[in-house]
Amino acid sequence: MNRNSFLQLFSAAAALMVAAGCVEPIRQPELLRLIPCHRENRQWSTRRTAEPELPPPSGYRWAMLEGKPCLIAKVPALVGMIAAAEASSIGETPTITFTFTETGRQQLENVTAQYVDRQIAVEIDGKIYCAPVVKTPLTAGKLQVVGFRSVQERDEILHKLKSDAP
Repeated sequence: MNRNSFLQLFSAAAALMVAAGCVEPIRQPELLRLIPCHRENRQWSTRRTAEPELPPPSGYRWAMLEGKPCLIAKVPALVGMIAAAEASSIGETPTITFTFTETGRQQLENVTAQYVDRQIAVEIDGKIYCAPVVKTPLTAGKLQVVGFRSVQERDEILHKLKSDAP
């Protein structure tokens, strides 16, 4: 089985699990946004402790990440397109694992290929949880997000993603 056949089968299996009720569907996928960071973002986040008074470069805005300012693009590179989200963890650290739709998987691969060796901020419901440096393109259609202060915070976000109410 080649890679594309496997990925199509994987996406179809995820859709069947949602349809069969094994996985709760994501009703508000637009709450997840991947936003490119400015090339010099790491310099700002290590030097400053409050939002700088300087205006951001054109096309960027200031945002806070772990109490430090970061420059993120005004326009996200990817919004939503997730088929499922599930609670997970890395050791004691609560995480959410997102599974993208087939279209979302392709866009995630394209975006991460474009931003190799650069940071991409992961924003959920208006808050940036992490801004990892992309090392390789993400091709499997899955994204694991860290940065939650507690299991309760992670579970509240999962509930919001899966609920009908904005």
